[in-house]
Amino acid sequence: MSIFLLMMSCGVYAQMEHMQFLGIPIDGKISAFQKELKKMGFVSNDIAKDIPKEGFMDCRMYKGSFAEELVDLAVFYDRNSKMVIQTKVKMNGLSKDQADKKYDKLFNGLKEKYDKSNFDKNVLDNPDRYGIGVPNSDKTNFVGYISLAKIAYADKYSVVLEYCDYANFNDSVDREQ
Repeated sequence: MSIFLLMMSCGVYAQMEHMQFLGIPIDGKISAFQKELKKMGFVSNDIAKDIPKEGFMDCRMYKGSFAEELVDLAVFYDRNSKMVIQTKVKMNGLSKDQADKKYDKLFNGLKEKYDKSNFDKNVLDNPDRYGIGVPNSDKTNFVGYISLAKIAYADKYSVVLEYCDYANFNDSVDREQ
């Protein structure tokens, strides 16, 4: 009987593994996630109130420091359950040289951290975009996806880093259908 319970608890743990952003698990409600962000110095940015409410997700915006840059951070969460689904960091107003250096540094850090992961080069045929399937702790499944992109806007550039938690995303989509 105890072996059965142990196996069940391991299965439940494996199903509950989630992505992390800045060491904060993407496994809870927006209020708890926001509390942790604020402890790290992020401040709310009311720009999200003007974003149209479509689909099943809502968004809260923040400003703060990430990878030695002042960034805009969007946190997307399920409108009904309030569970966090995805984060999106945007480093704006960079020169081409700054964007190249920041992109390369982030890419190399992700490549080192997720060395054995599934790297999708040139997502959407963009040479400045990569996707990384993030494995769970025992490397049997993926818990989420990280996307890194460098985007040109006239003579300025942005570097965008997105973290999507599969479990929360799938739960939200299932509820919507």
